Amino acid sequence: MERDPIASGRLYTLFTIWLLPEVFALTFRRPWGLWPAVVFVAGGAAIGLAGSLTGAGVWNPVLAGWTYAGDLLAWGALAVSFPVAIFTRSPGCELGALPWLLAGRQGGAAPRPGCAVGLDRLDAWEAARRR
Repeated sequence: MERDPIASGRLYTLFTIWLLPEVFALTFRRPWGLWPAVVFVAGGAAIGLAGSLTGAGVWNPVLAGWTYAGDLLAWGALAVSFPVAIFTRSPGCELGALPWLLAGRQGGAAPRPGCAVGLDRLDAWEAARRR
């Protein structure tokens, strides 16, 4: 079990927190705002506090499972969406490639502009360059 998540190189969980709102918004096609990240951080804080109060320590197996589940959700969505976005040439945010593909590539189902990772800017640059 990891005793110190920062020393173990788990800083990518910070990116998980940053990506969770986008993953939830595009997966469930509803504007969730920052709530997925807030719930993830608050849940982790509650688990850490409970572990500390019970003597298991702040970083405990339950908190490790919580962070791993969040990491798996966010990074799994990216791992699937990036290749789909490349092969289908979906517009906008790469996280929206699967909803865009499943919605039949309709104009109204296209992902919203802007993206947590920023590849939408690269798409816009490529489109402008082709003209």
